[in-house]
Amino acid sequence: MKGIVLFFLFLPLIQLSAGPAQFRWHQVETDQFRIIFQEKDRPAAEEVLSLADEVYRKTSSYMDYRPSERVPVVIYGDTAQANGFFTPFPGHIALFVASPAGPWMGARTENWLETLFIHELIHYLHLTRPVGFFGFPSRLFGPLLASASMIFSPGWAIEGVTVYGESALAPGGRGDNPFFKMQALAPILEDRMYTYDQAAFNHPAYAPRGRIYTAGYLMVDYLMETYGDDIFVRLNRSFQRAPFLGMRRAIRRTTGVKAPDLYQSMVDDLRNRYDHRRDLPRGEELSPAGPGHWDLPVPTERGLVTWGNHFDRGPGLYVQKALHEPWRLLARTEVAPGESWTVDSRGTLAVVATITTDPYRPGIPPATGVAYSDLFLLDLSARCESRDWFQPPPSRRITHRKRLYHPALSPDGSRLVAIERQGSFSRLVSVDIASGSITPLVEAPKEVLRNPAFSPDGSLLALTANYRGQQRLLVVAYPSGEILEDRMIFSRAPDAAVYYPRFHQPFHQPSEDAASRESLPPKAPPLEIWYGGDAEGFLSLYRSVLSDQGLTPPQRMLRDQVGAWGGFPLPASGEPSMSREATSEETGILYGSYSSDGQNLKLGESRAEEPAETLPPKNTFSPVTRADADVGAGADANQDQGRGSHRERATIPASPRPYRDTLRPLLWTPLASAQRGGDQGDSLDLGVFFLASSNLGRHTLQGYALYNPDEQEPSGGLAYTFSPGVSQWTLETDRQYELDKEDTIIRTTEIAGRASRLLGVRRAPGSVRVLTGEIGLGYQLEEEERPDSTTTTREIEGILGLQYLKTGPGASRDLFGPPKVLLATELSLVPDLLDADPARLESTSLAHFRWQPLRRISGMAGAIQLAPAGYITTSTDGDALGRLPYRSGGFDDRRTTGSRAQPDSADTALLARAEVLLPLRISDAAWRGIGTMGSGLALYLEQGAALSHTRIAPTASSVVGADFTKDVVFNMIPLRLTLGAARRLPHPGSDTSEDWTVYFRLGGTTLEWLESAPWRRSPRR
Repeated sequence: MKGIVLFFLFLPLIQLSAGPAQFRWHQVETDQFRIIFQEKDRPAAEEVLSLADEVYRKTSSYMDYRPSERVPVVIYGDTAQANGFFTPFPGHIALFVASPAGPWMGARTENWLETLFIHELIHYLHLTRPVGFFGFPSRLFGPLLASASMIFSPGWAIEGVTVYGESALAPGGRGDNPFFKMQALAPILEDRMYTYDQAAFNHPAYAPRGRIYTAGYLMVDYLMETYGDDIFVRLNRSFQRAPFLGMRRAIRRTTGVKAPDLYQSMVDDLRNRYDHRRDLPRGEELSPAGPGHWDLPVPTERGLVTWGNHFDRGPGLYVQKALHEPWRLLARTEVAPGESWTVDSRGTLAVVATITTDPYRPGIPPATGVAYSDLFLLDLSARCESRDWFQPPPSRRITHRKRLYHPALSPDGSRLVAIERQGSFSRLVSVDIASGSITPLVEAPKEVLRNPAFSPDGSLLALTANYRGQQRLLVVAYPSGEILEDRMIFSRAPDAAVYYPRFHQPFHQPSEDAASRESLPPKAPPLEIWYGGDAEGFLSLYRSVLSDQGLTPPQRMLRDQVGAWGGFPLPASGEPSMSREATSEETGILYGSYSSDGQNLKLGESRAEEPAETLPPKNTFSPVTRADADVGAGADANQDQGRGSHRERATIPASPRPYRDTLRPLLWTPLASAQRGGDQGDSLDLGVFFLASSNLGRHTLQGYALYNPDEQEPSGGLAYTFSPGVSQWTLETDRQYELDKEDTIIRTTEIAGRASRLLGVRRAPGSVRVLTGEIGLGYQLEEEERPDSTTTTREIEGILGLQYLKTGPGASRDLFGPPKVLLATELSLVPDLLDADPARLESTSLAHFRWQPLRRISGMAGAIQLAPAGYITTSTDGDALGRLPYRSGGFDDRRTTGSRAQPDSADTALLARAEVLLPLRISDAAWRGIGTMGSGLALYLEQGAALSHTRIAPTASSVVGADFTKDVVFNMIPLRLTLGAARRLPHPGSDTSEDWTVYFRLGGTTLEWLESAPWRRSPRR
């Protein structure tokens, strides 16, 4: 109890120690919100503040709920991706206010931050409402309990109401997005629509990757259209009354229709609605068959080069040397979202944007961190095609701590441009390949620029610009940055957008008459720009010609059943090179589309139509210099908000109130612990469990307290975690007691503190290396009370650990994860202090590898992996053999070989493990909220040994084992189930008997016991 008292005395000092970092955060309050932000994100905070009243009015009416408390809204600007989240731990929403990189958010949205705000606020209103089985008790036991129904809710019901809301309550949500619509249209037209049960969870290997978003929007849209605008509110009330009985019951009670039948009616309705599109061309599949994701390629001298995420081989740059030949992996690498890669015309040089993190920024919560998107130069030489698939490509970092995406290399590889994020907007910049220095080319306030592409001679750039949901085509001169064209393109559909522009120079062969006129130079053909557009509600491929007179009106070149979001003409199929000089004939169009397996590539025929509209006039927006541009998030938020929207500008005082990230109580519940029989006899302990956290995630407090009224013995534990950024500090105290039938009571009190810190992170395309360290100090008091005497033992223990991890991206089929290298060591010292005599020093070190030597043998079963591991333990009190972490955890063989072997003491011990990992199948089956995602089998052999200065003596037995792993998901909760058995095999001449054990684990495996963070204590403790 003294330890618990001291803990609470020091707790306020620990929170105050974070003062300097906390004062970097500010807050401003309204009647409904508490906006939490940093000074550099003031424009974004003012934008959110301007939106707050209207967003609250819309969403509270939509969800029929107005919370009595202020909703915390945390704004993060140090990020490389636009996104947000809601969490009930504690209940608040977070907004990442970087400009969107892809067309999925913001392409046709007047204010993408408003759309994001609506989405996350609907989550808050939906999942914190105190109604139903968990909701009403939450008024007494804490707000976290109200969100417990999430466990039993299918994913479509959690995300569907938000996607529908963002589309119905603001213009340009995902329900109105043509890229989002393709995810539903493709499986409908292919008659491969996923089932109602599959709509309950996302599957990382199968399309659509955000299945719960797509299915959720379709379901809620169908419910609203069929049963009225209040149907989801009524459905949610029915579900909340008995959430553990599932959403099926709520649907049947609310609509009178069984959930699978309702889902099938929705699918039938979609089939009828889109049946007319079956008459359109389908195109010829050009990307690899099966699940995957493929970007629009670049024609090079070595073939078509693109970035894809192959089901078998994982993410990377791929090449196809001739049409219909297999795609070969050039460089295994991940890239930032939105096609953030580029390659030169030779196909030997590439630049990719890769998300990196800076964990060392103080005051930033560890859950969010500071993220950058930096550029890397890759060497795609010919030897890359034979390189080990899991070795990262040769690379050089171009930029450091920048937020760049959508890079574009000139065809000769000498010039590089990219889009740079500036708050919630962006600008076009030129990047020096050698030094990484940045020069602005096009800066315009309140604009989001995307996807630049060079012309064949490198003198022009084509890209898109978005101003409050009006997406236009820009043609920019390089290197002057002069805007030559700025067009809305479609006159008959002002809301239509253009996507992924590409230059194309048609092959020109002079006529015989022209060739005979030696005095006249040959005239170059006009330059074309090909782009996707959604003027007809679905994406089609268009072309405009760029000449001295400017752009010509859009000419539709290709339509597809599902959609064509970008493309360009190709030489005739079968040519050995994709370079323009390979042939004078252009017969096919390569374009990007979507299928039930994911984003794909197709080959189609041109069906050019004459332009049916005139080209709108040039835009009146003009580029401005850096000095005149206000590029902060939310700049001039109230001026030109969009098409007919007018709001008063909200301002924040020059000195807003500082925000202190203090603990918020979340949950307390009664607790009981009962035991009958055994060495401790019968016992009953009653008490309470409690939990608290803070909005920024920097403080977490959890604990429990129990009391045995018969024995009058208290017990309990308390753990406080402080996470200011790169470091994490934890204080724990624990008090336990044990009883036996001889009236002996053993009381144990522990007080421990530990700190873990990320010592280094090095990211490169295709690999990541992480070095982590931990230090800890603990005090243990053990009191053994007998009827005639009392014995007290006190010890102090210090722990020091280091861990190095190297890994890379994995393929979807890799059930056990990608190849990796893990090296770790942990030292534990009990000095000769207090009652410890003599001092004790122990250690455990490991080397763990995971290889795929048979990686070329693939399929649905995945690649066979070899996972050798080695451990070395030391102990000055002779317990090294007892510290060996056997895989099964069920044997403690401390004897060495020999018929007379007795339990030996060993200062040093070794354990070697040979393991084969066999993925059995990646699956996508579901039944009543339970889905299966994959299964695998592991076979292993272990041998321990005692090490002395003269020899290595193996232990008296070996261990063989096997375990079966199954990845399942319950709605949105992923679970890994492992069932295994191990057998101890005595060596010849040993007096050790055969033994076996069966084990079951929920979660990870003991194989990676040192990978946990924070580190565990030594197995002996």
